[in-house]
Amino acid sequence: MRRIFTFAGMLLMACCVLQACSLWDKTHKVYKKYVNTDPQVDLEKVDFDKREERMASLFSPVDTPLNSLTKYLGAKDSFPGDRWLEGLFQNYYWISGAVVSRMSGEILHRQPETGLKPLNLGPLLENSEPLQGRRVAVFFDETPLGPEVYLGTGFFHENDLLGAIVVHFDVRNLIRFSSDPDSILVFTPSLVLWAGKYENVAPSLLDEPWEDILKQEVDGEIETGGRTFFWMTRYLGDKRIIYATEVFRD
Repeated sequence: MRRIFTFAGMLLMACCVLQACSLWDKTHKVYKKYVNTDPQVDLEKVDFDKREERMASLFSPVDTPLNSLTKYLGAKDSFPGDRWLEGLFQNYYWISGAVVSRMSGEILHRQPETGLKPLNLGPLLENSEPLQGRRVAVFFDETPLGPEVYLGTGFFHENDLLGAIVVHFDVRNLIRFSSDPDSILVFTPSLVLWAGKYENVAPSLLDEPWEDILKQEVDGEIETGGRTFFWMTRYLGDKRIIYATEVFRD
């Protein structure tokens, strides 16, 4: 009797395997047809791919450490200790400094204690909504010595916002990681952070209606000063930054 049941069990298992194979075969065909279809090469888009590839090689070495800094800062919501600050300056040695302050503006810690550019925490502290929401707030400051970028996150006691941890840097210290710093522009809708070799053209880029453009697009081409630029935008905290590079036609 046991042998009969054993044989019946094996027969049933074999049927299940055959059904499973049949189901897999049908599923695989559907997957290949509608989901993982064989790619079709559109030769008319080769130029578009080339400009994206060039942009990636220029901006990725800049955007990657910047994105990493934003995540490092955004993960902190308590008063930073010496170990956290040590890790900050070891991993992001290109920053200009770090400041811990109360929301009133009282500075609790500053490293280094002085800097070439005047410290300007006011606009970031006054815009407390992102900090209260535990998001990274960003402020772009225009100074006589060049633009300075501020990133800040709030530190809390329980759910009470007590102050801000702020990191600031000059884009010139970061842009050198690009494969060709002179060939890339970095700007916001209202301020050029880095012009490279396009100092004469960069101001005209700010004349474009970026606030409206960015509501609809995340990349594209734009003509200004007799040149065509391919641009793409990225979020830095709660603000947008734009990267651009010139398009060369054969």
